Amino acid sequence: MDGIAPANRGPAKLIISVVAMLCLAAVIGSALVSSVQAQVSVSNLLEYRLGNLPDTEPSNLTTFYDQLDIYYRTGGLTGHVKLEQFQGIDDDISFSEMVQRSLKFESRGFEIEVGNFNEMLGRGLLFRSYELPGVVLEDLGFRTRYGAYRDMEGVALRYSGPWIELKAIRGKPLRNDLPPGLGFDAFRRSTTIEAVQVDLVAIDGFDLGGVYMRDNPETGTMGEQEFVEYGSLFLEGNLPRDIHFYTEYASSGGSEFSFFDLSDDSPHALYSGADVSMGPVGLSLEYKDYNDFLLGYNDPPTLIREHFYVLLNRSSHLLIPVNESGWQAEAFYTSDSGHNVTINLTEARNKLFKEYLYKEFFLEAQYLISEELSIKGFFDSSEEPLSQEFDRLAGGLNVEAEGPGQWAGILDLEYQAFDRVLGPDEQKVKNYVARVTLTRSPDLSAGLIWERSTDPFETDDPATPVRETESRNWVGASVGYQYDKNHIISIFYGKRRGGPACESGICYQVLDFEGLELRINSTF
Repeated sequence: MDGIAPANRGPAKLIISVVAMLCLAAVIGSALVSSVQAQVSVSNLLEYRLGNLPDTEPSNLTTFYDQLDIYYRTGGLTGHVKLEQFQGIDDDISFSEMVQRSLKFESRGFEIEVGNFNEMLGRGLLFRSYELPGVVLEDLGFRTRYGAYRDMEGVALRYSGPWIELKAIRGKPLRNDLPPGLGFDAFRRSTTIEAVQVDLVAIDGFDLGGVYMRDNPETGTMGEQEFVEYGSLFLEGNLPRDIHFYTEYASSGGSEFSFFDLSDDSPHALYSGADVSMGPVGLSLEYKDYNDFLLGYNDPPTLIREHFYVLLNRSSHLLIPVNESGWQAEAFYTSDSGHNVTINLTEARNKLFKEYLYKEFFLEAQYLISEELSIKGFFDSSEEPLSQEFDRLAGGLNVEAEGPGQWAGILDLEYQAFDRVLGPDEQKVKNYVARVTLTRSPDLSAGLIWERSTDPFETDDPATPVRETESRNWVGASVGYQYDKNHIISIFYGKRRGGPACESGICYQVLDFEGLELRINSTF
């Protein structure tokens, strides 16, 4: 940890800062809306772990993580602070910080927000900040746990009228691949973004808009700045027969290429999608073309289906805006009895050192046997050459049954097989998942999950000279209990398999875990 400035971990300073923020909000709120009663709401996530990565010493490692959000509301004024605390085995990776604070005022369609906030311009081709509630990231190098958010620190102005919507933002976006509290603050917010979005209701049912954005990265030892300009245009509308469409194109301005240059040499991003609903039938079609558009603070639509199933979600194709084009089509049918069928086709093409083509066919059907019993099954066929996984087949079954009283049970079974080609070697890989969940509405749930894999990436221990090939198993049990309307307690014990996980279009890495995990979610 040499060369890294120690983080400010003084809890007294945090408490003073929180009180100061709340007092400021209270004074402003009282002055603006003295007749309106103020409201304070609090949410807290507490996590305690006794365990470590499997086969890693010490196996009884203990860590503590806490995330506290406090909101103050009065009239059109909202104040917010977020505090994070992590305690690990080493003080050098422990921290206690106020990671977010903001004040927002709303009146007659106008809104001003100062501090930390989330925003999306267009569909995220140029800019998107976000937060995944309840998700805690873990850095493999530092073994620090912290919240899954990527906010903007600065100021936002917004206006919403009958025929126009305006947004103007300025601030420093967060790089959430670097943990807080380790002296990386200057690197976590190393650029300044300025952007304006105009959205006009051109005619009834049609919106026409555009975005101008400027990136001001800090470069050089003296903090010189070099501006990079971007722009986008978007059109959204509703056509007859319940057809809805959206198209957006973005490019880098001031370059040697024209704004509408779609060649492989020009930086650009194009997204277009349409959907239609015809009674029990729904159809959607989307297209993407991204090139040299990995900005670090944008999040273009992935056009990859986000799966509920464990194995399919873990095998999701990860978007590469450096160069990716493709399409996604989906159709679904729902009968009067509630039975439904969904079909999804996806292709994504990446031109990197060579060309890679990702393909996926997904079929899901649900049948309601009775009001108390339903069965759902899926079949998936895909190829992911980027990870050298070919002929990837998966299938699964989900059964949900309601029992007497408030009891219910869920059974999930999943299977996946593929060939991994690494040079002259071909590996046959099989993955299995079995999960049983028992619930008693509204306050109790208990589950048991078993996973098994023959993947050499999972079975081999790199710390030994011998190549282990025996199948690897993960078995874990979980219990969830809603103690009262304000507290939910969750306990996990056993082994949990990690890997990529995707939620709300955001993918992140989850580390393996073996041990005991306790979580308490509280709201006041």
